[in-house]
Amino acid sequence: MIQALQVPLLTLEGSQLACGRAYGDQERESILGFFSSQIPLRTDDLDFAAKCWPHLQEAFPAIAEFCTGLAAGADLTIPQLMLLLLHEEIVHKEHCSIIGVSQNAARDGRSVIAQNWDWPATVYCWPRVVRMRGESLPATLTYAFPGLWACAGVNEDGLAIGWSGAGYWPSVQALPGIPTYALIAGLLTAPDVSSALELLKLGRHAGCFIFFLADRTGEVALVEGWPKNIAVARHQDVPLRTNHYLMPEAIAATHQYDPFSIKDSTTAPRLEALRALVAREERMSGDAAKSVLCHPNIRAAYKLEEAQGGYNSMTVDSFCIDPAAAELWVARGLPDRHTFVRYSLDQQQ
Repeated sequence: MIQALQVPLLTLEGSQLACGRAYGDQERESILGFFSSQIPLRTDDLDFAAKCWPHLQEAFPAIAEFCTGLAAGADLTIPQLMLLLLHEEIVHKEHCSIIGVSQNAARDGRSVIAQNWDWPATVYCWPRVVRMRGESLPATLTYAFPGLWACAGVNEDGLAIGWSGAGYWPSVQALPGIPTYALIAGLLTAPDVSSALELLKLGRHAGCFIFFLADRTGEVALVEGWPKNIAVARHQDVPLRTNHYLMPEAIAATHQYDPFSIKDSTTAPRLEALRALVAREERMSGDAAKSVLCHPNIRAAYKLEEAQGGYNSMTVDSFCIDPAAAELWVARGLPDRHTFVRYSLDQQQ
């Protein structure tokens, strides 16, 4: 095991507009670099992104205010920023494995969300952790990429969100609505799982996702989403997902293929491996979930000879979210190489 590697920590305070402006200004060059390397700048996509902006303004005005500041600080137009926030809907490639542990199943009685963030090796240097204390919303601690300030995380009330992508086989067309990365920020304004689910039931989202929601009460809820719709499962002890839907409603609505029939995809074998590894644990915990993420059948190990300039995933980071403590633990790269580092909402940490 190599020594711990830390992800850069950014701290923001003030009004939503001021926090957004400060974030955009601090991260301007990184945002432009990440944007230009990840998002094709096409007129049709920019037009679509512009149509999504009113949906965000209506549903989450405080998040839209943050975005207004971010765009100004980073010297982006609103359509350009919205296009970046539509990364999941535009790029739309399979990624990530995720574990939820409810209070009922946890060895220590603490719910947890743990996941591997699997993206191209080319983005390894980009992640940050953002600690934000706005004036009107709960403080948040989020895993982030430049311009995508809320990829996953937890708020001071103990609501936690992790997720994986979905709706890939066949690819589901996005509809004008809230981009997934803006939706996560919006959900982190909610105090608990039930409140977050009520926001999701409004059906304002643009794309596909599989969300894991947990809170301080120990509940973990699983949401399979597709444009404007969701299916919800509550009260599962240890929900698991990779990149395909399991709820019949979601599968039927999006006409998804049998995951075992998808050539070159790892989604089905990764889920089988997750189930087998979790079954070995008599009782789950955050430490046990971290151990499962380290297994070679779960993590994505990059092979240079197979890259050829394409979208070849590696485990960029692994993280474990503790709702009760409002903490985020991050291990850089393959989680068997680097130890987990704790990030807290405490300003002294």
